[in-house]
Amino acid sequence: MMHKAVILMSVVLMLLLAGIASATVPPEGTGLAASYPGDVGIESDPSVIWVERFEQPTLTDLLNIYSNGNMGDNKGSAGMVFSTDKPAGSPGTHSLQITRQPGYSEWAGHLYKAFTQGYDTLYIRYYTKFAPTSEMPSHFVWLGGLNPVSAWPSPDAGVPGDGTDKFNAGFEPNGESADTDGTWSWRWETYNYWMEQVGGFGNRMMSIYDGDWTANHYWQTPYNEWICVELMVKLNNPTTAHNGENGMWINGALLRRGGQVVSYFQQGSPLGSWVGGGFGRFMPDPAGSPFAGYRWRSTTDLKINYIWLEDYLNHGAPFDTDTNPDAWIDHVVVSTQYIGPMVAANTAPTAMFTVNTSRGSAPLAVAFTNQSTNSPTSY
Repeated sequence: MMHKAVILMSVVLMLLLAGIASATVPPEGTGLAASYPGDVGIESDPSVIWVERFEQPTLTDLLNIYSNGNMGDNKGSAGMVFSTDKPAGSPGTHSLQITRQPGYSEWAGHLYKAFTQGYDTLYIRYYTKFAPTSEMPSHFVWLGGLNPVSAWPSPDAGVPGDGTDKFNAGFEPNGESADTDGTWSWRWETYNYWMEQVGGFGNRMMSIYDGDWTANHYWQTPYNEWICVELMVKLNNPTTAHNGENGMWINGALLRRGGQVVSYFQQGSPLGSWVGGGFGRFMPDPAGSPFAGYRWRSTTDLKINYIWLEDYLNHGAPFDTDTNPDAWIDHVVVSTQYIGPMVAANTAPTAMFTVNTSRGSAPLAVAFTNQSTNSPTSY
């Protein structure tokens, strides 16, 4: 009997260790973008499926790339213009500025892109900035899946997918009340609809740590500052498993609280507990229970097949008459691997021409010096 008990305990221990060993170690810091300074040429990387720099000649050229508006009327496009404001290190000339227009009670602007090929893992990285007068967006940037794939977004508030038809994962600034220290600060958190969600109106995760709403306990949203935001979804496989994942980064960093990573959700971590009613929230807490993991789907026919850049504002007066710029977005990259922050583009090479007139029609000798490395190359 003792021998059988020892064997049983050994098997349990091996299974526990296997589970720990299989846990994903989230990437952090530099990623794919480090190989493409200024994001120049990043679209050529085999892992990259979409790049948007907002460098089109006209806004119409931009809108023609996207299925813009679930009513087919380019709703909110009047509030989008190109801006010369851009993140540091960008070699481009434009970003997209979004301003809510009087008469539009919801969207300030949005761009939707569907992919005919679906994916089991996708990352979307972008740069964004909010004006001090910005209205807090209700929704912002999404990764999601529709089965079948749709050329139009299909948001259904309060209607989760059944595992065969849809899911969506958002990462957005939010704030429903003033902090306990008396200030109003938006916090970054998820807004996810999935087949086993808690509550009827999607799940907001990592928003509050151990019930403390003060600013140092969550990711604040700075104003007038470009930040790098990244969102990842990994679908469960097999479809009966709860091994789906959801990760978030700001400026290449994960959020840590209470000795654990609280911005990367996977089977077994972080520790916390479910609270809330309509909006189910998993509150990270080192004294809590392990997160069970995401079961995004029940069929492999459901894939990640769209991105949605959506500045959705629905707070009514006085914001519905506000014509101040709301937000800027730039350097959107979608990839099957972690992207990370952009590194500054190299300074343009200086061309030095040397002409030897005694050689007649001989080729012109040219030397290029890369100012970032001070290394000349002659041709």
